[in-house]
Amino acid sequence: MNAINDVERKLRELINRDLEVSFEEERLRDPLIYSVYLFFLLKNKVESYAIDNLIDWMNYWIDEVLNKKNFSKFVDREFTSALFGYYSLSIAGRLSREINLEDVKRMSLNFIVNDLFFNNLTYSLMILLPFAEQINRIDKFTRVFQQVERNFKKGILFNDAKNLIFLSLLFEKMGLYDEMKSIVNSCIEKVRRNEAQFSDRIYYAWTLWKYRKLIEGKEWSNIIEFTKNTLENLSILVNERIINKEIIEVYGPDVKQMEVSKILLAVALDLAIDFNNSRIFAQIPAWSFIEQKLRKLNWSDVLRELNLAMSAFEENRMSDCCNNLRMALIILLTKMYELLEKQPPPIQPGKTPNPRLLLKPIRKRGLDDQVAGLILQTWSYVSERAHIEKRGGQPPSRHEVRYGIQLVFSGIEYLLSFLA
Repeated sequence: MNAINDVERKLRELINRDLEVSFEEERLRDPLIYSVYLFFLLKNKVESYAIDNLIDWMNYWIDEVLNKKNFSKFVDREFTSALFGYYSLSIAGRLSREINLEDVKRMSLNFIVNDLFFNNLTYSLMILLPFAEQINRIDKFTRVFQQVERNFKKGILFNDAKNLIFLSLLFEKMGLYDEMKSIVNSCIEKVRRNEAQFSDRIYYAWTLWKYRKLIEGKEWSNIIEFTKNTLENLSILVNERIINKEIIEVYGPDVKQMEVSKILLAVALDLAIDFNNSRIFAQIPAWSFIEQKLRKLNWSDVLRELNLAMSAFEENRMSDCCNNLRMALIILLTKMYELLEKQPPPIQPGKTPNPRLLLKPIRKRGLDDQVAGLILQTWSYVSERAHIEKRGGQPPSRHEVRYGIQLVFSGIEYLLSFLA
């Protein structure tokens, strides 16, 4: 968990520094990059002085391109970046220029070549997003969309993995959940066959993580592990903290140079933020204190059970989660008894320790009877839900287990306060 927090922090630093140092030079050279930056930064409500400058500039750029039609020879890049920038600002409520979208729509039809905008798949996906609700009502848009679908079915889309991001966003906007599920299943197969290149893995991980709930829970553990490993491995790139034009260049002894686009940085930041925020850890205010305290005490077995409980919850293994929670609580009580009493706890071989007996030394040091009762009830609550055979084989619901998680963590936080 700490490693992914670290990756997120470094990605924020890299992107913000790039906006501070390189933006003035490069904004006109490749505005498309900055429209993608903007989309993901606004999506995650990331704020800084540099991002405010980017928002102001994008409003200006949209006016120059979409209203005034001031194009250079790079019409494809300029039009796509302005329209995607418009889309990003409008959904975030940060648009400050009036745009005649009907006029923009008519203009876009002039850029269709071989049933794709500018004969480019990525540009087509980005241009279709603002018009997602009109695709089936405008014949030329429909033909572009059908060509996109053909490219997906033929596997051509995977030749440039960042297209997974824009196609997924488009399918989601159109409410095409069967098609979204098809993307996820295709990604699973590619990963399973080890066909996802290192530089593309972040796009696969983003797609799998974001839309994991579209598929059966049995795949969730693999998706979580793949996403976690992908983000942690990204530190190989972000640790260098070097942004040069469109790539991060990472040099190491006997390591082949790797190139990573700024679009990857933006997608990686979005994934890291969502991964961190979506995990149940993020919903437990006491987690940081508990983790630090257990590490200081060197009680790694308690921490291990808590981590296993969180993984089980995310993988939809509810009874396993409860079992790990009860183990964490009883191991903690055992260790506290031994620490406070300076003698082994009263445990009979082959039998489950009695939490009531284990609480005695803590009670002698001021543990309130009512709080002790709550801890015993918490132990009973998670123990009962760990044994599904006593529940007719039915696992507990996520709501029941989430409640148990909050109870156990609150109880452990309170117990650890006696060791301050």
